[in-house]
Amino acid sequence: MIVIVSFKEDKPYRLDKCCIHVPTNHEKKECWITGSAVLSPDRVVVVDGNNKRVKLINTRNSEIVSRLVLSACPKDVAMVTADRVVITLPSLDTVQFLSIKKPQETLDIARSFKVEGYCCGIDCFDDKLFISYSLPAKVEMFSFKGERLNTFATDSNGTPLFRNPQYLAANGDAIFVSDSDADAVVKVSHDGEAVAKYADSSLKNPQGVAITSDDRLLVASQGNHTVHLLNTNCGGVSVVLGKEDGLWWPHVLEVCPDTKTVYISSTSGHPEFDNFLSMYTFEYD
Repeated sequence: MIVIVSFKEDKPYRLDKCCIHVPTNHEKKECWITGSAVLSPDRVVVVDGNNKRVKLINTRNSEIVSRLVLSACPKDVAMVTADRVVITLPSLDTVQFLSIKKPQETLDIARSFKVEGYCCGIDCFDDKLFISYSLPAKVEMFSFKGERLNTFATDSNGTPLFRNPQYLAANGDAIFVSDSDADAVVKVSHDGEAVAKYADSSLKNPQGVAITSDDRLLVASQGNHTVHLLNTNCGGVSVVLGKEDGLWWPHVLEVCPDTKTVYISSTSGHPEFDNFLSMYTFEYD
């Protein structure tokens, strides 16, 4: 659905709706989009963890341009370049690169590297990969060659940073990690120090996180069907979307900076929600 939201005075208003259907003609199960990456204003890659698929979608006509069948369930995806993405394969402890070949825009397997742990979320920033693990609970930084650059599991006092990290978003200053068991979003510096934390009774089972083009943070609160907006100091919080906007068990979200559109998926167990990729277009102040 397309919902146009103004954040003026943090009071969103809704103008219109529509959605992208992600058809399941070739699959036996419902489509569970557990990761997404915006390549351009009209191209989005999603991972369908329920069907072991990666799908390239043309958002202008809701067409699946390419499907890639995998041997294991993917969890998350991040854009590396306009023709290359990277996914996590938790059950294989593997990070897998995929290429998008012209002119048909066919998804294809490229190189991969092994990691140590059950890898979940992944993001790419400044030629580095940031990966979260639910077991053991940690975040790691890698080069594109698969060289481990840093591991973030405890702070300088030895206190664990996370209980069950799921998804993450990185910028030049920090990494923002959703911790589902702690009902929190943790801001960690690139040196591994926890510098801020957002935890509130209204935040339940946080999953997807995304940084907007005006440097704010969106968080999918799956446990109560809402999306939270906060600044990158983990303050200035507003609940900007909810059930009344058609949200149901929001899982991951991704922002297109060119169109200010946010793509949100659902993993509810209900096909009327799960087989669609919702679109929310934002008008900034």
